Order: sequence, then C-alpha cells, then structure tokens
Amino acid sequence: MAITDQMLDQAYSDLKATCGGVRNDYFGLVYLEREFEVERDDAVPCVAFGGNDYDIDGFHFDEAKRNLYLFQFKYSDSFTQFKPSFRRLIDAGMERICGASDQD
Repeated sequence: MAITDQMLDQAYSDLKATCGGVRNDYFGLVYLEREFEVERDDAVPCVAFGGNDYDIDGFHFDEAKRNLYLFQFKYSDSFTQFKPSFRRLIDAGMERICGASDQD
C-alpha cells in the first residue's frame, strides 16, 4: 500500500509536539509502520526528526533475519534528491556513526 499525504499529515499532526521536525520527516515513521509492521511507539525512536542525522534518517533491526537496515528517506518523485545526502553520508556520516571520537 502506498504512503499517502493523508497518512503523513496525520502522523505529523499526532506527533509534531513531541517529536518535532518537519512534515516530510514523518515519511520514515509511516514507512517503518507499513513496511515492517512496527508499532508507532517502537518506530518513533528509530527515525530522525529534524537535523543532526548524519544523513541516516532511520533504521530498523529485524531480529528474526538478523538484519540492520539503515535508511535515507526522501519524499519526492525525483531520485536526484538522494545525491547530496548520500554523498554526505559517504564523506562523513559513516565515520561519525561508527566511532569517530567527536560524536554527538
């Protein structure tokens, strides 16, 4: 099932006071809920709302398959939206995530 504007609007309306961020940040939340059947309370800590995400917008750990999924979410029809953030992830994000001494 496709993620609709109505789903994003509802998630944003429900959680903007506690999670912050902008409307498009909630695409990742709705995606985790739909794709992996993650309950909302469990999905919220797995999504970056606002800045300081080092271009990883969300994650999901599938315990049964023992897979860790890292996501960049872009709510757009254009694949070119991924280019700048993917480049930043390659250039600095993975090092910061995996053990840089100056981590947040």
